[in-house]
Amino acid sequence: MAQKTKKEGLPLIHCIITVALMIVIGTLPGVGPVTSYGMKVLGVLVGVVYGMSTVDVFFPSLCAIIKLGLASGSFSDSVVSMFGSTTVWGMIMVFIILYAMQAEHVTDFFANWIISRKVLRGRPWLFSFAVLLGDSLLSIISPEAAMLLFWEIIFAVCDTVKIDRKSPWSVAMIFGTCFASGIGIIYLPFMRNGLVVNNQFTAMTGGMVIDPLKYIVAMVPLGICGIIIFILLCKFVFRIDVSNLSDIDDSVVNKDALVLNIRQKIVIGIVVAMIVVLLVPSVLPACALKTMLNDLSLLGIASIVVLLLCLIRVDGKPIIRIQEAASKGVIWPMVMMVALIAPMGSALTSDDAGIVTLISNVLTPLVSGRPAWVFVAIMVLVSVILTNLAQNLIIMSLMIPIVVAMADTVNINIYAVVILLAIGTHYAVCLPSASPSAGMMFSNPNFKPTFAYSKGLITLLVCCVFLLTIGYLWTNLIF
Repeated sequence: MAQKTKKEGLPLIHCIITVALMIVIGTLPGVGPVTSYGMKVLGVLVGVVYGMSTVDVFFPSLCAIIKLGLASGSFSDSVVSMFGSTTVWGMIMVFIILYAMQAEHVTDFFANWIISRKVLRGRPWLFSFAVLLGDSLLSIISPEAAMLLFWEIIFAVCDTVKIDRKSPWSVAMIFGTCFASGIGIIYLPFMRNGLVVNNQFTAMTGGMVIDPLKYIVAMVPLGICGIIIFILLCKFVFRIDVSNLSDIDDSVVNKDALVLNIRQKIVIGIVVAMIVVLLVPSVLPACALKTMLNDLSLLGIASIVVLLLCLIRVDGKPIIRIQEAASKGVIWPMVMMVALIAPMGSALTSDDAGIVTLISNVLTPLVSGRPAWVFVAIMVLVSVILTNLAQNLIIMSLMIPIVVAMADTVNINIYAVVILLAIGTHYAVCLPSASPSAGMMFSNPNFKPTFAYSKGLITLLVCCVFLLTIGYLWTNLIF
């Protein structure tokens, strides 16, 4: 019998449904205060959510850009506003920088440095935490690369202590890397999804900016606490046996990766300098330097870094070749999605659409006369549920306008709430459609999906309680 070959290309039926949803919902009559234009915008949103769950990121993003451009009445102006934004071009520069870090195996150095610490020997749960923390931190650069790297470390441990790669500990750690990667990708407001969240907030609040230093101080501890919560659940609630790991040594460490060459040192030094320069305006008093750095913003500073990486040569070879870095390092589907998010958010919140008015009419009776915390709890819980059904950045683009619109009514600190929503929408681990990282996790042959459906749900529930108590107090203290 001839072996069936796997079909290549996009799944046609889901592509048709994606486009049909955008068109059909857009032709329906308005509901309540939602106008005809508002229905077109809702059609785009529903189509994007469906398409990203069943097709990929690129196809529905491109369809949405075209549909929004047509709905606005000026397609060319709409496209220019999307692809001419500093956010899009800044993200391209950041991807090129991240490619340099991956190409020079800087991530390997950090991963092996973390697991080589002597304090971890004989402490299996502390070792497990270190693995997930390392995965979370490296996800700032690339969650996919971080997960693959630490999966190899996890499996090396299994082989060393002679336990099955599908053992409860291994399955829990595979889930943990996905959970930790989802959090790590938003640690910095000028890298990866953190950059997108930050620019979503600015676009949808008419120019308000989250202080990057406060963002980091609020975000990182809450993210690390989420990892600690998962480890504690594994130990005391799920009661996963780790007795075989008690005698683990540094045999799983790649000692060669711990020796930095000159190219790696240059890349690390330049990236650290870039991060410092991006944070400096947060602590500088009003002066010419602060004005200049703010004016350069991420786009200018990242562009300078890319130029340096192209110009600096070691042994006659540049750190990066721009054509290679742009073709291999830039995740174009994510660029397309970023180009879409700001105009979609503006369309959702525009007075012409009437969507915010409908949401306000529904939510006002629910939150009227109640503490602000009730509104925050509803928003966070809805965000966590929706992000496991669809892409987290799209859910963020839907939730931020609601927060901004309701801020005065319920008297909330929008900076604090957006931080909580950013974390909640990145608890995307319980379904394959939740995020690319979740899709990778479910495709791992050593992973058992029942872990995500049972223990994963328990993890998200406990983390939500944490966000709505300690997290709520912490973010309001910072902002």
